Amino acid sequence: MYIFLQTVSLIFQILPRKLALFIGRVLGSFFYYFIPLRKSIAMKNLDIAFPAWDVNRKKSILHSCYCHYGMILADFFRLPKVKRNKDKLIVNIPSESLELFKHSPGGIILSGHIGNWEYIGPSLGIHDIK
Repeated sequence: MYIFLQTVSLIFQILPRKLALFIGRVLGSFFYYFIPLRKSIAMKNLDIAFPAWDVNRKKSILHSCYCHYGMILADFFRLPKVKRNKDKLIVNIPSESLELFKHSPGGIILSGHIGNWEYIGPSLGIHDIK
């Protein structure tokens, strides 16, 4: 399994990011339609949270969620390349925040849990913290 995952990771690292994300969306759609892990639970949660929404809207949201997780998986497989290149193009951090980080001895980064927020560390140059 380890060799398989390493191979998949290498393939995703070779691909351009846009193509890798597209493949991630396709994988997400595949899981949504053919391997619906916890799909019924997610639909029940949407029913509880948004009782006024119609079924098609809930299915659309859920499908988008699966596609999003497929993209996160693609980015996860590309993480070794990002860390190697110290790629700062993936994360958009306002310049005011970067200046604050440069002049402060420490701090807390508060962010929404959207996507691969783990990329913030390499983008700030703190990827080697142990």
